[in-house]
Amino acid sequence: MALEHMTKARELGGEHKDILLKLAVLHTALGDLSKAEQILSQIGSENEEKADPLANFELVKISIHRGEYNVALRYYWAGVKTISTEEELKAYFNEAMVLADAQEHQQFAETLPEEAEQFFRAFWLRRDHELGLFPGMRIIQHYYRINVADSLYRAPFRSRSPAIMPVVEYFPEESVPYDDRGVIYLRHGEPDISVSHVGEGLHPNITWIYYRNGEDLILNFIALRGIHEYQLVSSLDAAVMNFRGIFASNADENFPANAEESFRLRAMKELYSSRLEIARGIYFRLLNNPYDPFAHLDEYEENITSLKTALATESVTSPYLRQLNSFYDLVEFRGKGDGKSRLEFFSGVPGSDISYNTGKDGYHYDVACQLEIYDQQWRQVERLEEVEQHQSSINPKDLMDRLVVGLGKIDLDPGDYYYFVKIQNGRAGANFNGKIHVDSFASDSLQASQILTARDIFHSPADTNKFKRFNLEVYPQPSRIFHPSEKMYAYQEIYNLTPDDEGNYNYRLTYTITLVKRDRNVFGRIYDSFKFIIGAGSGGEQVVLAVEKKKAPVDHKMVHEDVAIDISENPDGLYELSIKVEDLNNSGRTFQRNTRFFVHQ
Repeated sequence: MALEHMTKARELGGEHKDILLKLAVLHTALGDLSKAEQILSQIGSENEEKADPLANFELVKISIHRGEYNVALRYYWAGVKTISTEEELKAYFNEAMVLADAQEHQQFAETLPEEAEQFFRAFWLRRDHELGLFPGMRIIQHYYRINVADSLYRAPFRSRSPAIMPVVEYFPEESVPYDDRGVIYLRHGEPDISVSHVGEGLHPNITWIYYRNGEDLILNFIALRGIHEYQLVSSLDAAVMNFRGIFASNADENFPANAEESFRLRAMKELYSSRLEIARGIYFRLLNNPYDPFAHLDEYEENITSLKTALATESVTSPYLRQLNSFYDLVEFRGKGDGKSRLEFFSGVPGSDISYNTGKDGYHYDVACQLEIYDQQWRQVERLEEVEQHQSSINPKDLMDRLVVGLGKIDLDPGDYYYFVKIQNGRAGANFNGKIHVDSFASDSLQASQILTARDIFHSPADTNKFKRFNLEVYPQPSRIFHPSEKMYAYQEIYNLTPDDEGNYNYRLTYTITLVKRDRNVFGRIYDSFKFIIGAGSGGEQVVLAVEKKKAPVDHKMVHEDVAIDISENPDGLYELSIKVEDLNNSGRTFQRNTRFFVHQ
C-alpha cells in the first residue's frame, strides 16, 4: 500500500528528490534492490565530488545487502564528503548514534556540515583502531547489523526502561528506532547463547550471553509493553507478572498465603530453572530460595555490571574465514629528505600457515599486505599496499616456521601517528593496530636507525635482492622470535659521525643484552663480522660488549653495523638489546637505541 502511494506521488509530483528517496527506501525494504538503485541514480552522480549524500546513504545499504563491501565504503565516504546541510549531517549520525558515547554526542552537537568528514573519520577510525580492525571494517559490520536490526528489532515506542536510565543518562531515547535488543545487537552482534522461557504468569523474556575472556556479558530483556518492545532490565524478576519485590517473607509457615502468591512463586521457580547454567549459580540459589535477598543482590550487581559494560563497549567478529598466523615489524631509518624518516614495514607469514595452489611449474601463493598511517586528527597521511606473488618448487609447508617475508617503505615527517596493518593469504587474514612515534633524522646530530632484527645477514655483491642493504643481504625476522638453534642477527645504521682528517669515523659500540623475563639464568656470546667471539658475559643477567671501530662512510655521512648473537644456551624469554654509539672523534657525542626479541624453543 505504501509503495502504491509513493509511486502515485511520484507520478503527480515529478522527480522530486524527497519522493524519489522514500520510494527507493521502500523498494530496498521490499528486496527490489535493482529498482531502488535505478531510482537513486536519478538523484546522485557518478562524479564523487557531486554525489548526493542522502542518495549515497541508501546506496551504502544496498551494497551491504549485496555483500559489495568495498563499494559500500566508497559510497559512504563520497556521501560524507558532500554533506552540506544539517539534515544530511543528522541522517548519517542518526544511524550510528547508538554507538556514540556522551562525548561524541556533544562533539556532534558542535559539528557543522562542512566538518562532517573530519567528525565521521574520527568516529569510525577510532573504533577500527581500538577494536583491532582495518579501516572501514566497523562501518561494514555496523550497516550489516542494521539490516538485521531493521528486520527483527524495530520498536513501535522509542523508550528505554526507567530502571536502566541512570546507566545511559545521555542516551537520546526519542531518536532510537529499536528496542533494547536492537541497541545491543548493533553494539555486539549476535549473542553466543540466547535463552528464553514461556510460561503462565510471565512476560515474554530472553537472556543474551556473550562470552568474554574476563566476565561474560549476561543481558536480560523483558517485553513489558508487548512482544515488539523488549527492554533491558536490572533483574530477571521483571518477567514475573505482578511481582511484589524480594522482601516478601517466606519464613511464615502460612506462606504462600493464597492461590495468587502460590501461582506467582511457581512462575518464579520456572523462570529461575530456565537459567540455571548461567550467572555463576545465582539462579540455582534463587530456585532453592526465591526470596533470598543476598542472591537477588548478587543478581542485580551482575546485571548492572553487564549492562554498563555492554552499553560502553562494542564487539566485532573477524572478517576472515581463518585467522592468519602472521607477524609484522616497523623499523625507522633515515629518509631521503632532511628530517624525514624512512619507515620500513616487514610482514611475515610462517610457511606452515601458507595456502597455495599447485601447477606444472610448482607451488603458487601470494601474500597481500596493507599499511595505513593516520595523524592525530585521523587524517590519512600514507597508504602502502603490496601483493607479493610467489612461485616455487618448494612446498611452503616444508618451510615450517620459516617466515615468508614482505617489505614496504614509506617516508614520514616526524610526529605521532596511528597505524593499521592488514596481512592476507588466500581467505585467511589478520589485522594489527598501534601507535608510533617517528623520530627526526637531522643532518647535524649523531643518530642511529632503529635496530632491525634478522634471521640472517651475509656479504653479497648482488644488487637485485629486495633485502639488500649496501654490501649486505639482511633477511628480517618480523616476529622477533628466534629458536635457540639459530643466531639472532641485528642490523643498524649510524648517521652523522664526525670524520677525522682522513675522512674516517672512529667510534665505540657498546652492546647490552638484558633478560626482561626469564625462566632461569641467561648468558650468551656475541659474534662480530661472523668470525670470532669478541665478548661474553659471565653468566649473569646481562651480557655487555664494547668494541671500537674505524670505518669510512658507505653512504652520505653513514656507516652500518651488523652483529650476530649466539642464543643456543639461552632459556626461553623476552630479551632487550641496547646499542650505544660514542663518537670518538668528537668527545661527548653519544646515541642509544633499544629493541626487544624473544627466544622460544
